[in-house]
Amino acid sequence: MREAVAVNEEFGDEFKRMEEKRFRRLQDLYKFLIENNYISKDIEFDYFAFAFLGIMESVIMRKLILSEEDFNIEE
Repeated sequence: MREAVAVNEEFGDEFKRMEEKRFRRLQDLYKFLIENNYISKDIEFDYFAFAFLGIMESVIMRKLILSEEDFNIEE
């Protein structure tokens, strides 16, 4: 347990940097989509972020499920 806590503490700063980078990229995507009229300026960033991340999570989960079916994994 102590080792896990130590690893988590060491990874804390790295995780914060990764989160900041992801957040900036998501903001850049949001600005790009508005500037090029792909989405309305009326859509708030928070709503966009939740919707976009939800869609991406669904796509990734579907891909993982299909990959698992391809390998014919039986439990």
